[in-house]
Amino acid sequence: MGTVSLLVKLVSGLTTAQEQALLTAYGGTERTSISALHLYVVDVPAAQATAIGARYLADRRVKSVELDHVRKTAASPSDPLYSSQWNLPQIGWDHVYGSVTPTGTATIAILDTGVDASHPDLAGRVLPGYSAFAGSDPLTDPNGHGTEMAGITVAVTDNQTGVAGVAYSGVSIIPVQVLDSAGVGQDSDIVNGVIWAADNRASVILMPFSNSGFSQNLQDAISYAWSKGAVLVAATGNDGSPNATYPAGDADVVGVSATDPTDALWSGSNYGVDTFIAAPGVNIPTTNPGGTYTTISGTSASSAMVAGVAAFERAVDPAASNAVIVGRLAHDADPAGTAGQTGNGRVNMQRVVADTSSISATPVGVPGGGPLLGPYTVAALHDGDGSMTVTPTTAVAGSTGNSFTFTFTAGAGGGNMNGGAVAMTVPIGWTTPQTTNSANPGFISTATGTCDVVSTAITGTGPWTVTFTVGNCSTSKLFTFTYGGGGTKVTAPTTAGAYQFTTQTKVSGGTLTNIQPPQPTITVNPAAASKLVFTTSALSFTATLSPTAGPITVQSQDSFGNPSNPSSTETVALTSSSPDSPKFSLTSGGSALTSVSIPSSANSVSFFYGDTKAGTPTITAAGSGAFSSTVTQTETVNAAAASKLVFTTSALSFTATSSPTAGPITVQSQDSFGNPSNPSSTEMVALTSSSPDSPRFSLTSGGSTLTSVSIP
Repeated sequence: MGTVSLLVKLVSGLTTAQEQALLTAYGGTERTSISALHLYVVDVPAAQATAIGARYLADRRVKSVELDHVRKTAASPSDPLYSSQWNLPQIGWDHVYGSVTPTGTATIAILDTGVDASHPDLAGRVLPGYSAFAGSDPLTDPNGHGTEMAGITVAVTDNQTGVAGVAYSGVSIIPVQVLDSAGVGQDSDIVNGVIWAADNRASVILMPFSNSGFSQNLQDAISYAWSKGAVLVAATGNDGSPNATYPAGDADVVGVSATDPTDALWSGSNYGVDTFIAAPGVNIPTTNPGGTYTTISGTSASSAMVAGVAAFERAVDPAASNAVIVGRLAHDADPAGTAGQTGNGRVNMQRVVADTSSISATPVGVPGGGPLLGPYTVAALHDGDGSMTVTPTTAVAGSTGNSFTFTFTAGAGGGNMNGGAVAMTVPIGWTTPQTTNSANPGFISTATGTCDVVSTAITGTGPWTVTFTVGNCSTSKLFTFTYGGGGTKVTAPTTAGAYQFTTQTKVSGGTLTNIQPPQPTITVNPAAASKLVFTTSALSFTATLSPTAGPITVQSQDSFGNPSNPSSTETVALTSSSPDSPKFSLTSGGSALTSVSIPSSANSVSFFYGDTKAGTPTITAAGSGAFSSTVTQTETVNAAAASKLVFTTSALSFTATSSPTAGPITVQSQDSFGNPSNPSSTEMVALTSSSPDSPRFSLTSGGSTLTSVSIP
């Protein structure tokens, strides 16, 4: 078979002895060297060239390995935009293209807005897909985002057209349309898309979208797809935030942040515990619907890069499991930024393709992230790592003499947070925290424990931030402190509810970042019930014989106005100032009663009211039993529709006269209950008399005679 030569390039900084020891360890015969480039020409048996080259590449002291005499790695594709695709050589793609031809095939299910399958640079790469939207064709793309992802992953390469794809051979895409024309999708559609992709044997499932909300159903779908052998890849998001997003933060998902040409984290990229790996994501040329091209930036682009590498590796090594492929992605990544920014580092396609190891990894997801197999296996803890607990977790509204013990535990991600800080917010309503006098209220005690706290500072005027500067503090170590450890301790807020003492952490040189839930929370419960309060507005209703007005709600409260259950059944007597016979009932139109009750399992009772007398009666609720309390509320009773006429002046007795001067006589329109009521329209009132004479009626004393009057 003969021999071939490998060009083995080492990292700088090694001594000559270290370089020679490395060459001896991995085999081959040194023929010559180029010291300025730390480059060695090593002759190896042709039959063992691939295996020996892989051994060299697995060592992080080796930057690259190339064939000497057959320089396929120097070939460039004929795609005219390739010169702008800095992202490909950044991941070692140029060392793979022209040298590696996959023996198998793989598919990438792109969960997105669809893909323009008619694009000339995607010809022959797009398989039939699935759409979550009735009547929609996944082989079209009304938005463009899905087509952009397709171009990055599998654009036809060396066709003198457009761009080159990461997976230049052996890989096809399956459009799974789960986002609408605006690029927005619901969890239910995405869950269906993941399941469909898994059931249709997708090798890689790309989810280039993010949301801060966790969905257990989506996690279940992802776990199902992982069990089917799929590698799942997701974008972390473009908010420049360390807060976790999903699905990147889900277990079994490779969350991807974005880097720039200098391997620094892109300023818009999210990062944190949901980040498993990074890839180039700035100014990435790709396909656009309608046969055009565009340049995009973001974690969608970087996640597509990783999806392309994962799918290409599956095509190169069809026997590799999803866990092995993910393990290779992590183990073979290049250092870039910090572990908090890029997880295992920036993806290196050349190393992944050359890796024949069986190292495996299953992404853990939030809260811990990882595992870290790449250059950050012994990494410092991240900003936002750690947990804070509090005991006790409850207090009574307005109570005094409270004391709470908080315990902070450093994260379990490896390394230390020496020189970092832990900051906890004390919400408004609590006693002002202080560190100056242990005999005064709100004293924050000195922190003690296996974590060394150098100093404690308090800032703010409500809410307040208590910041602990950390000295020596490594994985899983802790410290405790007491809020209210002094003489008069802490007074709880008078408003009941859950109060979160938001905690943030940072490593040395980092940024204070919220820890993952749960945050320490103290629930303030109501004090003892001591009064009754009407919680519904005063009524205004039409006079009625039946108790149908309402409901009216009376509530038992503590002295601060918090709803509070009575300690035992509270009987509430109901009365009204109405001169009529008002009625109360538990249900609309129900049986009349004179009292209601609030059981110890509740804090309110509702009832209905009926009154036939128009006016403003005052109803009174008088409580007895668990406590004594009386509360009143004035209601408005309006007259019903006018339905009758009534003389409201007494019968006259007067001396006979030919002029209409006796009176006045008043006739009134009333409702059926006798309440004065305006007619809905002018009411004509004809006037007659049984007198045998010729009686006269007039609107004024001695005025013109008439036979009718009207009520407007």
